[in-house]
Order: sequence, then C-alpha cells, then structure tokens
Amino acid sequence: MVSNKKKMLRLRIIKIANKKLAEGGYNNLSMREIGRNLDVPLINIQRIFKTKDDLWQACIDDYFNQIKKHLVGFDHLTIDQIIVNQLNFQIHQKKTIPGITATIWNDHSPGYQHRLNYLIKQIKPLIDQIETNINWAITQQKIEPINAKLLIAFMSVGMASFFSTPKQLKNVFGLDLNDQLVSDLSQIILKGIQPSC
Repeated sequence: MVSNKKKMLRLRIIKIANKKLAEGGYNNLSMREIGRNLDVPLINIQRIFKTKDDLWQACIDDYFNQIKKHLVGFDHLTIDQIIVNQLNFQIHQKKTIPGITATIWNDHSPGYQHRLNYLIKQIKPLIDQIETNINWAITQQKIEPINAKLLIAFMSVGMASFFSTPKQLKNVFGLDLNDQLVSDLSQIILKGIQPSC
C-alpha cells in the first residue's frame, strides 16, 4: 500500500516534471534537478520513478487524465462549445499543458520512437472520441462537412504552439491570452475567413 506521504511526493514530482517537460521537452527532464527543486534526495525520487522514462510516462498519463476530465460531457455540446471549451482549457492551463503538447511533438531525443508509440496509445482513444463527436455534428447538419482529423490536429498541435508562447504573442502581435482572445479565435475557427454578405 502506498502511503499518503509517498502519494503527495509523487504528485509534487509530477508537477515539477510537467513544468520541466513543458519548458524543454524530454531532454529537460532531470530527476536529479527535480530532487534539488523539491529539496528531496534523488534516491527518494527513484523509489517512485525507477527511470526517467517512468517519470515521463507518469507526466503523459497525468496530461491525458487532465484532458479526459475536461472532455467529460463533450458529447452533449455543440461543436462551437467544444472549440471554446478546448481553447479555454488550454489558456487556463497557462504554459504547462500547451508546452507539454508542443514539446511532445518535437521530441527527437534518443528513445523517442518508444515514447511516440506510448503517446499514440494514449491519444488514439481521445482522437476517436472527438472525431466521432465532430462527425455526429456533421451528420446532424449542425456544422458544415469538415476534415475532422485536421481540426483535431490543429486544435492539439497548432493551439499548443500558440498558447505556449504568451510573451511572444504579446510582444510581437500585441495579443493577450484572455477570454476575448478565446472568443475571437473560436469565431475564426468556426466561421473561417469569408466575405461578409
């Protein structure tokens, strides 16, 4: 049985590891550095996570658990509500979740194929669920026919890159990550760029 103290340490480790992963990807994930940040001996971290890959998997599992919690009840929402909710989710997660997404897609360090396979195993059910919801909306004529997988890819990869660079958005484009930006962006995604009638 895992003690509460060990569970709490595990959560603290994952929180710091997620931040490290978001900031610099797999290569930035150092159990020794996480131990220094938490003022915990490396051996205590290694009792919970035997290897760096075990820690990475725990971060990915945590990441997908957060996304799954956020997707509960999406089958009852309209496509525009789904998009707004997804954008709000990413914006309110600050840099961690979008940063993790962006670094996952750019991981080419040794062993990345194994990590990519693990990621695919985790993400496939989510993609299938979202694609089913989008295709249902299309068959119900709630939205125009679209390439559902392309929208999903844009929402996960494109938005991750977008939301993981708040300083650049502000400095280069004068944009703040806020609810108005979510509203404007969701309108662009939903309506596209069409001439006004």
